[in-house]
Amino acid sequence: MMAVTADFARGSSGGPAFNDCGNVVGFVCSTSSVYYKVGQGRKDDLQMVFKNCVTAASVLKLIKRP
Repeated sequence: MMAVTADFARGSSGGPAFNDCGNVVGFVCSTSSVYYKVGQGRKDDLQMVFKNCVTAASVLKLIKRP
């Protein structure tokens, strides 16, 4: 996994993540929100959102033939 600072949201899964040279280095996977308070079924005071990607190298290992 890798984390990125680029903004993405629901529906972006599978989209490419590029490096500064324009090469695809990963693919959008998920977001995880961290809240300051969680209780009684409520989430209050959003602190940060982790934006996770799967590395392109990991995907290539899955699809390359031996």
